[in-house]
Amino acid sequence: MMKLVSLLMTFWISIYISVEHDDMVYIPAGKFIMGSDFKDANEDQKPAHAVYLDAYYIDRFEVTNQQYEEFILAGGYQRKEFWTEEGWEFMKRNNIKHPMGWGNPLFDEPDQPVVGVSWYEAMAYAKWRGKRLPTEAEWEKAARGTDGRIYPWGNGMDFSKLMYFPGNGITTLIIGSFKGGASPYGVMDMAGNVWEWCLDRYDKYYYSKSPVRNPKGPNEGDYHVLRGGAWDSIRIQLRCIYRYYAKPDKRAYNIGFRCVRDAQEKSGEDSRSDSPSDKPPQIVVEDEVCDFGEMVGGSEIEHTFKVKNIGSKTVKIENVTHPCSCIMLSSIKSEIPPEGCLSIKAKLKVPTENKKVERDIYLYTNIPEQRVIKLCFRGTAFMPISTFPKRIFFGGFIQGDSPKKLLTIHRSERKKVHIIGVRTNLRYWFFVKFCDKKQVIQPCQG
Repeated sequence: MMKLVSLLMTFWISIYISVEHDDMVYIPAGKFIMGSDFKDANEDQKPAHAVYLDAYYIDRFEVTNQQYEEFILAGGYQRKEFWTEEGWEFMKRNNIKHPMGWGNPLFDEPDQPVVGVSWYEAMAYAKWRGKRLPTEAEWEKAARGTDGRIYPWGNGMDFSKLMYFPGNGITTLIIGSFKGGASPYGVMDMAGNVWEWCLDRYDKYYYSKSPVRNPKGPNEGDYHVLRGGAWDSIRIQLRCIYRYYAKPDKRAYNIGFRCVRDAQEKSGEDSRSDSPSDKPPQIVVEDEVCDFGEMVGGSEIEHTFKVKNIGSKTVKIENVTHPCSCIMLSSIKSEIPPEGCLSIKAKLKVPTENKKVERDIYLYTNIPEQRVIKLCFRGTAFMPISTFPKRIFFGGFIQGDSPKKLLTIHRSERKKVHIIGVRTNLRYWFFVKFCDKKQVIQPCQG
């Protein structure tokens, strides 16, 4: 007697920690030449002058869509503490919930630079990350080094080393696409791709009166500085010295940003201290993978994630999100003490759908190197075939090879057969027909 034919998908769960790779480049302290005395240089780029900067770190790449999405999921647009007063009013007044370029197929790849962000949004993201926007001087030094070059790679224009639309299309490209276009420090995409917001306000004559040490721009002004040129720029705008500007509420498909962080250099005894009390906070997950085997659609899975702080300082959990209504979380503490453990009880309802399941939980911490911790439910579901809706297909033959192999479907002429994942423990052929009120399964040995 034929056993019930079932739709099977193996359900498995993986629990893992995804640590944000904070890829930043160290820029040492020292002097460099800022600006230019070239005849064709704009007035606001003169005069060339020596500037001393303290050491700092700068993002190797522009901030990507994937990175910025983490800010959105962490409630960045609902948390006033990350915004300037003007930025918060601008965002609320215009009901802004994401960048202007969000969802545009030309600009929405995860590793493309985020575009359509105002200066306010760039500032909020940087503060959330525990960073800040670069000053105009920091940006220029990271782009041209200390030898006064015109472009990040040298003094000659080379279209093979940057994203520039006459040869590469009307869009941005994935970060780091032009390895030969790196700056002397190894910073990528400092020419082309997108304009990048800087911290400074703009003043046409600032170079003639700026301080020689760590300049941060004028204290007043209606515009903020943009640097680097973009995919739609003219050639002269792609020079390291070129200064552009816009109002802080400007949002466009050619504007993005990157961040910097001050370098906290240690010396003497401080740099050699290995005391446990100096151990920085670090998050680890006790179990990275948990396999629940085969699960029936509609059933529930409960699991406790063990999140440990192996450092000597308290870790704050700023937010927990899960963009899925089928996950329920128990209440959790907002802090993890040194050497402490946080238990997160999660319950997942297995969807009754014929497709793979992937559900994530995001923890947002105050650790700059581990801003986002991702926990994950993944897998598929087990469902009896009798639960499928009528009219999935009108006719066809199904063959079962073995208990471990999915059945194949042989299409009848002029009949559409749409079903996946069927298997059986018997080596039979089946003719399956779905009607409006009943389904007929007729076995015959193959």
